[in-house]
Amino acid sequence: MLQQVAGVAVGINRDCADPKAGGKEYRQTLRYVLRDRLLPLQVPVVTGLPFGHVPWNATLPVGVQALLDANHGDLIITQAAVA
Repeated sequence: MLQQVAGVAVGINRDCADPKAGGKEYRQTLRYVLRDRLLPLQVPVVTGLPFGHVPWNATLPVGVQALLDANHGDLIITQAAVA
């Protein structure tokens, strides 16, 4: 399914650090997993956007047009969510 995306917007990933990282067992960081899975798609990727499981976050409407500007790190909703 990921091969069908035009771009990927990733929200804020707070408290995602693995407390056991750095030990003898091999563990991947969230940054590594995102890079490993998303870089081969060759589409724009923006991370750290203000949505997700954090106290202050944006509401993202479903089913509207949006522009993902990876050069500036912006996700711009270009269509009204309600008529």
